[in-house]
Amino acid sequence: MTQVLWPRLLEYVVPAQYTGTLKPLCRCLRELAEKKQQEGEAAACLDYSGRVQLPTPQGLLARLLVVASSPYEREGHGCAALQLLKALHQTIHAAVGEMWVAEIPSLLQYIEGNTENSLDHAQWEHMLLQFLRTSLEMIDDSAWSSQISLELSWQMAGYASPSKEKSFLYKALGTSLAACQDLVHVKSQIQTLLTTADYMEAPERQGVVSILAVCAESHLDLTLKALQEFGAAMSQVKISGFVSRLKDYHHGTRGKTRRTLMPTYSNVAVHAPKEQLLSRVEADITGNVIHHHRTSCQVLGIALTNKDMHLKLTLIQNVTEISCAILETTDSQEFEFSTGAPWLHAGE
Repeated sequence: MTQVLWPRLLEYVVPAQYTGTLKPLCRCLRELAEKKQQEGEAAACLDYSGRVQLPTPQGLLARLLVVASSPYEREGHGCAALQLLKALHQTIHAAVGEMWVAEIPSLLQYIEGNTENSLDHAQWEHMLLQFLRTSLEMIDDSAWSSQISLELSWQMAGYASPSKEKSFLYKALGTSLAACQDLVHVKSQIQTLLTTADYMEAPERQGVVSILAVCAESHLDLTLKALQEFGAAMSQVKISGFVSRLKDYHHGTRGKTRRTLMPTYSNVAVHAPKEQLLSRVEADITGNVIHHHRTSCQVLGIALTNKDMHLKLTLIQNVTEISCAILETTDSQEFEFSTGAPWLHAGE
């Protein structure tokens, strides 16, 4: 029965439509995994030669972490997901075994020591993302990290927007891209994200900000270059007619896109390695925030700044975040913005 149940039950872990059955499913799979490991069959836990479409190790890790990100949903599915993850440590990757056996009980203890009302959700997300980052560092395989970033992208379609799970997925995707050393893959993922995001939807706009900010922790130059190229390409698109131009910039997709790029740059500054920030903060970060703000405020030369208080407040928040990021660097006391910077000239 173990040989029959194992592949059949694994088939139902990843698809989001089976979330309602996940708690008993995880319990059964955990017991089967422990039995197989006792029998010395850990290496054959995922046998792709059969007829059942088994999930990939990356798909299992992504799905179970997302479920764990909302630990009190659906009568404790989060604990069941983490317990299954612990049982699958040899199945997911041999390199994470000892770390998972030590760390997952601590995660479970944190859940059990809180309630839905007392849990610090931001802290809990941070713990899970750190667990993911450490796992990817121990695996130390760019191909493996590339694949989990693809799995996280594919699984997004299974969750409602907005939702806590999808918000966590964005951050987990950023974490996986930050850990990936295949820069061609990372750049491709960022470009796909920037060009396919629905900027009219607030959760997707926040998703873009989250992914690129976290990715910049390890790939600052690449992230800034991708943002610069995307912004430049967007500026080259021509729109004919005053009405079309007004609608596109102030109410439509292009205006929303620029208003997404502004906080993306400021959040990149917050997450950027402190030793790299000061050399990029003026021209590549603050300069682009100001550029996108000014472009958003102008339609055929007509300034819209006074009609858009929200845009003003966004700019103030972005500049504040950049300033706070600068203050956290070791050389902040010696840093000054150049008075000759074009974006500082009055009247532009």
